[in-house]
Amino acid sequence: MDERNKLIDLLHTYKAWDEIEAQSVAKTIEFITHEPLCFQRECQTGHITASAFVINQNSTQVLLTHHRKLNKWLQLGGHCDGNANIQEVALQEAYEESGLSTITMVGGILDVELCDIPAYQAIPAHTHYDIRYLCQADDTQSLRASLRESLDIRWTSLDVFQKYFAGDGNTRIHEKLLCSRMRTH
Repeated sequence: MDERNKLIDLLHTYKAWDEIEAQSVAKTIEFITHEPLCFQRECQTGHITASAFVINQNSTQVLLTHHRKLNKWLQLGGHCDGNANIQEVALQEAYEESGLSTITMVGGILDVELCDIPAYQAIPAHTHYDIRYLCQADDTQSLRASLRESLDIRWTSLDVFQKYFAGDGNTRIHEKLLCSRMRTH
């Protein structure tokens, strides 16, 4: 079975947190099923992206990057650029954007979110169908922000997470990260 069909199967068995996420999952399945270029950033209406919410070893902090183009604090992640192995893309993006030497993926899909991306220079407004994973890393490792993509990168306490990461379904993410803290301890 190819990676596209594996992802569709994973999304069919994924248990959404709430009705909003269930709608995101359904729209993502529909998009992957009917858009042959769904893993290419050149797909003008939108594309699949992969993200990693990296938490520290005590599950008390999450690593966020201050995105250069969007000027907001976000999880690590990015475009698939043709790679349909979403887990691989999420980890690759996390390494590239953080400079961390060791990151471990924890479980399967953490979240599915549709993100409206505004027009930027010659790129029209479009949708990111973001598949998100939970990862873990030692917060004593040195960080190195990707200057091409980020203004800053930092570990942020889960207790103040929403100060940096407000809106766009992030209350759900905050709740999921708090639940992951309970599961990992």
